[in-house]
Amino acid sequence: MISELRQAAARANGARSRGPKTAEGKRRSSQNGRRHNLYTRNLPPDDASVAEFAQILDDLMAEFRPETPVSLDAVRTMATAAWNKRRLIAAETALLAAEIARQAALHPAESPFDIFYRAFPVLTDLFGRLDARWTRQVLRARAVLRREEAIMRKRTNGPRAKTSKMNERTNPRTPACLPKTSKMSLVGEICG
Repeated sequence: MISELRQAAARANGARSRGPKTAEGKRRSSQNGRRHNLYTRNLPPDDASVAEFAQILDDLMAEFRPETPVSLDAVRTMATAAWNKRRLIAAETALLAAEIARQAALHPAESPFDIFYRAFPVLTDLFGRLDARWTRQVLRARAVLRREEAIMRKRTNGPRAKTSKMNERTNPRTPACLPKTSKMSLVGEICG
């Protein structure tokens, strides 16, 4: 049972704080749980990153030429995972350099090898998990693309079943039902 004094203190503390009021404060507090920005679902606002992502998406679209909404989604997943892996390598390099500098300051008498040995385990767990996660995403997306390709091959080479015009228009695997989108609209859809 909670004492009356503790209840009164809890009520007084609860009455003081109701969270941020301004748009800037709300934006800032929405980022409280973020530690390293590697699980982000949104692309950063800088133009270089968006251009890099657009290039990756363009290359994958040219390579796989998705014909169905499912294969288009798989290509987008692959592009996002590839872009995240590139960001991971850059972040890993920067964090490793910072951790080596920190360890060198803490242990100035040790050799560079020993300092690196102390710094490296700090990063391996997180970066190993993230790398494995994005590699699995790419492998799953490729498996989806292979299945979709096999389905499309069967459709074009196998016997065609009679279908009504209505059925052909609503069939999600029919290439004609794909929306006509440009590369930048795909990037905007993923970014925004």
